[in-house]
Amino acid sequence: MRVQFHSQVSRPSISRFAGLLAFGLLYASGVMGQSAHKIDSLVALIKIQKADTIQLRLYSALCDVCDIKDNLKYAEPLVKLADSLLSVNNYKSARKSILEQKANAFSCIVEYYQKYEGGGTPKALIYHEKMLLIYKEINDSKDFAKTIYDIGFDYARQGNVMKQLEYYQQNIELLSKMNYKKGMQLLLSQVASIYMDYGDTTQAVEKMQMSLSVANELKDTSLIGNNLINIGILYSRIHDTANALDYFKKAIILFEKKNNEKGVGIAYFYIGQLYFQQKNFAKALEYFQKYLPIVKGHNNYMTSRALRAICQVYENQANYNEAIRYCNDALNSIKNGDYDIETSRGLSQLGLIYWDKKQYKTAKEYMQQSLSLAIKSGELASIMLDEKSCAQLDSILGDYKSAYAHYQQYVIYSEKLNKDGIHKALAKENLRNDYEKKKAIDKAEQEKKEVIVQEEKQRQKTITYFTIAGLMLVLLFATFISKAYVQKRKANFLLEDKNKIIEEKNKDITSSITYAKRIQHARLPKRNEITSALPQSFILFKPKDIVSGDFYFFHTNGNSVLIAAADCTGHGVPGAFMSIIGSEKLSLAVEQSTDTSHILNYLNKELKNSLHQSEDKESTRDGMDIAICSIDMKSHIVRYAGANRPFWLIRKGKSEIEEIKATKKAIGGFTEDDQHFDSHEIELEQGDTFYIFSDGYADTFGGPNQKKLTTKNFKQLLIAIQDKTMPQQEQCLDDHIEKWKAGVEQVDDILVIGVRI
Repeated sequence: MRVQFHSQVSRPSISRFAGLLAFGLLYASGVMGQSAHKIDSLVALIKIQKADTIQLRLYSALCDVCDIKDNLKYAEPLVKLADSLLSVNNYKSARKSILEQKANAFSCIVEYYQKYEGGGTPKALIYHEKMLLIYKEINDSKDFAKTIYDIGFDYARQGNVMKQLEYYQQNIELLSKMNYKKGMQLLLSQVASIYMDYGDTTQAVEKMQMSLSVANELKDTSLIGNNLINIGILYSRIHDTANALDYFKKAIILFEKKNNEKGVGIAYFYIGQLYFQQKNFAKALEYFQKYLPIVKGHNNYMTSRALRAICQVYENQANYNEAIRYCNDALNSIKNGDYDIETSRGLSQLGLIYWDKKQYKTAKEYMQQSLSLAIKSGELASIMLDEKSCAQLDSILGDYKSAYAHYQQYVIYSEKLNKDGIHKALAKENLRNDYEKKKAIDKAEQEKKEVIVQEEKQRQKTITYFTIAGLMLVLLFATFISKAYVQKRKANFLLEDKNKIIEEKNKDITSSITYAKRIQHARLPKRNEITSALPQSFILFKPKDIVSGDFYFFHTNGNSVLIAAADCTGHGVPGAFMSIIGSEKLSLAVEQSTDTSHILNYLNKELKNSLHQSEDKESTRDGMDIAICSIDMKSHIVRYAGANRPFWLIRKGKSEIEEIKATKKAIGGFTEDDQHFDSHEIELEQGDTFYIFSDGYADTFGGPNQKKLTTKNFKQLLIAIQDKTMPQQEQCLDDHIEKWKAGVEQVDDILVIGVRI
């Protein structure tokens, strides 16, 4: 807090000869340093000085050189001495000097509370407000603006964003009056970032455009370019690709004119990220590779980021060899630097690549190394993700004890990240509300006393009994209304507090489920891999909730392609847990056998073992229905097996569905461990189409009478769209079910897979 907005507060000269001599000796001996010996020298000088103005300067000097833990020790007597001098000194110039010293003391007190009682302590806020009064009195606009900014930051630390924005807006207006444009530009950018973080895109873009306008007035190319990139980032976050690209390209043109290679490179990087989000991997790779030579050899950290970005593109294209090469290059670029967290992210990325390659042991080794470095760096988000990955890999490798241990750590870090910040902010907000309530109650009581006094005076003036009686009735009625008002207000405060807690908990739960969706989707096969093997196919996947109990599965083995549609017990979070377990067990099953019957037999046993299912009444009965098909791509023979889910076939040129029924048993639950699931072999011709699906589509409520669509209508719809391509069929099915629902809530997850030979 000792550093002022532009420069240190100027201090007037000492008028007394003794003061000049003392300070002359002090500077000559180098006492203004920070050693204990020099602090002792200042303390000794205070003891021998009789002049209060000299003592004031010495205490101020002590505040400037002492350790923060001793700030109160010297600042408090400085404030007391300043107040004593102000009470007897009315000279304008002397008063300004004393007030400056007092403001410096308050600054030191704030610094102490921010370090030892948390940055958002109400005590820091109180002393900042006192500093404002001083700077207003001495007409110090720059320090006044700086303090307003600091108060806004105090409120930010307490989680009171609206108050923070209120003070920042005051600061912007003050800086405008001072014509301090650079400060305005930086603060407008910060306000835009706050609005964006809290989802107010309109305000965010408006403030950033204002920041750009000020930067243009300053004619500062660097500031203009940075603003253009920031606006591009804002538009990219709301998926307005056209505007985002426009601003990024404007920044490139500007930076190229000024030969600012670094600025051009930053724009390239964000354009690459934009294309990557759109899954336009070719364009993303083009811009990442433009960015790489700009930072390579100049900035090891940014070089690593560029190489990892290229790695991620190749990973999404399933070009694992190139992905591994670039990831290793990224790690080598920061090998000899202190980049623990960046190294951790690179190792984690390598682990995920080997995971995609199904080299689970190698993936676990890299993920474990990543976790160790993340723990060393203290990066909570990275630790949480690595613990989750290690748990999943251990589960795949059959090390359930280690998987459970990692999963426990994942839950701990997840809760810490998602809840601690919210709870602290809520606690601070409650404290602030309590303070405001107390002030309101005190004010109400004072107003009530004043009303009583006035009424008493009125009664003294009244000479008739009926007038007194009437005034008493009015008083009683006013008291009744006041009590009712206070009770109602108190009830409203309590209700608001409860609503805030419920709202925060709902946000927390939704955030956790949304994150779970990312995990679940990461487990699903990549659509481009499926369409590469089965060009004429579609997957219509519409979860009821954020996460799904339905899932689809895909696996290739030489000329054989295996695809499955599964429907787990329940939907939402319970169903999602079952789907993750089912997906992992199915991955293990296809490694054991290529026979669809054997796969379901193995899946049934493994699912029951994983959930510890038995004849015990307390045992869970959760399971899944599934249809699984193995397609020989040369002979066009399909081998199908099903647990409660059928196989539908429509021959080319035909208008009827051939149905092969499933074994009437579920996977897991009450099903016996040795249950056999029938396998069927079907010869297909070119142009034949088959479908496997969950029961969600047929069970969807809607239509004019809000009834189920039914299996019969589902069949008729499939027959009616046979003249269309598979992507067109998917769109028709999607459009039909949305029109059928017409606002009625979806009751189950929907999964339909169609394949044409």
